[in-house]
Amino acid sequence: MAFTKLKLAETEDDEDDYNDDDDKSEILEILPFPKTFLIGYIIEFYFLKNNPNALTDYLKKLRVPGSIKYAKELKSIYSRL
Repeated sequence: MAFTKLKLAETEDDEDDYNDDDDKSEILEILPFPKTFLIGYIIEFYFLKNNPNALTDYLKKLRVPGSIKYAKELKSIYSRL
């Protein structure tokens, strides 16, 4: 649970969410998280806890953009638990 809270706090205001003028986009509608959003977090947590070296390969297979940087961010978040 702590990992999920920390990850949500870290990624809540991501710099990629801004346009070229650094203005926040207009929010049209706020929707709740889908019921399955925790599954990805649980899988990432599993890799961080049991096999951190395989996390980058897992993210690459999912074709996550910037998977190496994202894996480092996740490891940083996990190290603070």
